[in-house]
Amino acid sequence: MKHKESSTNRWKESTEEIRKILEQIPAVVYVAEIGEFGKWIYVSPQIEALLGYTPQEWTAQTGLYWQHIHPDDRNQVLEHEAASKRSGSFSSEYRMFARDGGELWIRDEGSISKDGTYYYGFLFDITKEKQAEEKAKEVERRQEETRLELEQHFRAVHKFEAIGRLAAGVAHDFNNLLMTITSYCELLKIKMSSPGPQELQEIQRAAEQGSVLTRHLLAFGGKQMQAPRKLDLNQVLRNLEPMLKRLVREDVQIKMILAEDLGVIEADLSQMEEMIINLTINAREAMPEAGDVLLETTNVLIDETVTLAHPNMPPGKYLRLCVSDTGVGLDEDAISHVFEPFYTRKDRTMGAGLRLPAVYGIVKQTGGFIWVYGEPGQGTTFKIYLPLVDAKVESPAEPEETTLQETSGQSILVVDDNDAVRMAIGAYLEMSGFQILQAANGKEAIQVASRENVKVDLVITDLVMPQMGGLELSQRLAMQNADLKVLYMSGYTEASVIRQGVLEPGAFFLQKPTSMQVLLKKVRELLSS
Repeated sequence: MKHKESSTNRWKESTEEIRKILEQIPAVVYVAEIGEFGKWIYVSPQIEALLGYTPQEWTAQTGLYWQHIHPDDRNQVLEHEAASKRSGSFSSEYRMFARDGGELWIRDEGSISKDGTYYYGFLFDITKEKQAEEKAKEVERRQEETRLELEQHFRAVHKFEAIGRLAAGVAHDFNNLLMTITSYCELLKIKMSSPGPQELQEIQRAAEQGSVLTRHLLAFGGKQMQAPRKLDLNQVLRNLEPMLKRLVREDVQIKMILAEDLGVIEADLSQMEEMIINLTINAREAMPEAGDVLLETTNVLIDETVTLAHPNMPPGKYLRLCVSDTGVGLDEDAISHVFEPFYTRKDRTMGAGLRLPAVYGIVKQTGGFIWVYGEPGQGTTFKIYLPLVDAKVESPAEPEETTLQETSGQSILVVDDNDAVRMAIGAYLEMSGFQILQAANGKEAIQVASRENVKVDLVITDLVMPQMGGLELSQRLAMQNADLKVLYMSGYTEASVIRQGVLEPGAFFLQKPTSMQVLLKKVRELLSS
């Protein structure tokens, strides 16, 4: 009898120990009948912390477990149960709803009894793991999106750079043609001693419009000549406001919101004006009916969080100019092509050929960044970021009065590989009283200058020529005449020439095309200095 009581006590003690062990496991331990609505025979107390039910409540209701499985995951649970009957064990992850409606992730692991009638299993709360996993996937997704955006951006940059180089080359050759046209127009006017017939004036006007086109090409290519100085963009906008109001229709309102403490930028004034005018005209054309154009300035600090989305933009202090309209807006395809030259859509032309590409080039040449935002029917916003500088605004220098002395009879050597340009310049200066020598390249110019009884007072030379460029020519001639004055000309730009180490800052330079009057004024200034 004592032996039987001793065995019973040991059984009770063992059962109590097992219960304590089960309650320490970081999971819900359960025993359930096999079947879609199988009754739960046992569930450990952890069920209350997990789903909000006491063990008694959970085991008292048949089908309660099934009701709390997420509807979208029930088929998966049934498939795993069917598979477990064949393998003898199971492992599944699915969602459940707690008593208060909260959603959580469960990992269900266990095995089937030998007689095939019961599940013995564990329910683990893996909600935090799943959240971390989803967060990691989201980070990975965003990284992939960023990578794709960067690839697209770099492809666009390379494409714009290639088009820009092409545009600059076309502009160089086109400038020579325009120089020829305008020069001979001026020569004809002098010979006629009058403005000339209407046809001649129309030719010259067309050439001047072509010169504007080359400026747009050079701006897009980031090779437009610059005279940067410290600017207050607010003042630039205020000065332009009357003109901007004349550029738009009466039913379009120009509005400005200008930051009071706006920082200083270093930029070319004429380029900033051209950028603002082009954006305003583009906004006007985006509004076939009445609307508003808003120009807004503010200081912004770009930190590392912003550069994650725009990694080519270094952190720092920037001025942000936003130009917004209430027009037809842009879709994603239009935004991706908006800065391409002559990009068109069925409904309208974007940027009137080169207007927006010129804006893009000006911003890049100034060291800034530009992005476009818009949706169909919701208007468009251009956001331009220009780096701030720690300096005071520079007032434009007052032009110095120059007394032009008569310099007739002095000798000028004109060197240019473009025959038409060279002959036009020579003819005009000869009519102005100078003695003219001509050469088609640097080597020929040295031969001309080396002749006996030839004294050259000034050399006008193109910078980029076959066989010998203008800089090497001037250096060679300076060995013979240290006081020789040189005026460089090029269809390229001063900025690009200096960047390439071709021409030192401070050298006398004229960009083609230039009028004969401007050329003559520069020649007389040089010879009288």
